[in-house]
Amino acid sequence: MRVERKIGKFGEITDIIHLDNSEVEALDQAHEIIRERCLQEGVPYDKEAIEYWLEGILRCEGVDKVLHMARNAPFARKKTTRSVGYAGKTEVEE
Repeated sequence: MRVERKIGKFGEITDIIHLDNSEVEALDQAHEIIRERCLQEGVPYDKEAIEYWLEGILRCEGVDKVLHMARNAPFARKKTTRSVGYAGKTEVEE
């Protein structure tokens, strides 16, 4: 992965990401793994958010870590606060 950074005349920053073929294949494979896991868990699949997450892992830790995280990363569950008893509250996963 190579990141090219361009700064515009008004100070805006644009990062252009260049991937080689093995990195593109790894990201595609990771997306497929995560899509299947989302279907099994009943969790919505947000391709854009997952792409940013995977590219960050790829940039910092490499292809092997991307595939490892796609297979093993736990899902974040939405938590809500519910009243319990007279004056207590607790967080529960939905």
